Amino acid sequence: MKTRINFYTEEFHPQKERVSLRQSILLWFVLGIVLIAYGFWLQTQTQIAIDKASQQRQLVTLQSQELSSLKQALEARSLNPDLQRDSALQQQQLKLKRLLQQRLKNQTDTNKGFSATLRALASIHDNQVWLSHIYIQGDTMALSGQSATSDAVPKWLKQFQDYPELAKRQFSALTIQRDEQQQLQFSLSASAELQPDLRGAHD
Repeated sequence: MKTRINFYTEEFHPQKERVSLRQSILLWFVLGIVLIAYGFWLQTQTQIAIDKASQQRQLVTLQSQELSSLKQALEARSLNPDLQRDSALQQQQLKLKRLLQQRLKNQTDTNKGFSATLRALASIHDNQVWLSHIYIQGDTMALSGQSATSDAVPKWLKQFQDYPELAKRQFSALTIQRDEQQQLQFSLSASAELQPDLRGAHD
């Protein structure tokens, strides 16, 4: 009687990979393109704000010259109610334009910070971490996405020290858990209040 022994047991069978290396590289490449495109858009908006601020500065300078001429005219002649009213109106308009100029400057500084931060994130090449959501508000930043292993996110964070825009970011809350498909999901934020759910957050 012949006896057959099967050495090709289940453990030697090829295992199915949830995400292939090619898919991981493609996903990271697409994410990088999206971040670069968003950074370019922010840079365009920043340039528009700079141009508006420049126009406002020119208008403020012109108004200041007109106001100075008006004051000199008032000092050279007797007080006229119409001239006083015009002077008060000019001063009020000048204050409003200076306030608008300051707001435009603040908006420009904020956009520059967003653009630099996104470019820095896109520059980090790590096929173990995939970002799905980015939330930035002032000095506060929160991130969420997927990771290949549980220690991939800490290793990824160590690379932040090579980028000044990211090195200054402080994080205090990190959560890593598996979803229904057994994929590792992580969320990272500067405070516990921002930690629970970043799925509704947008860049």
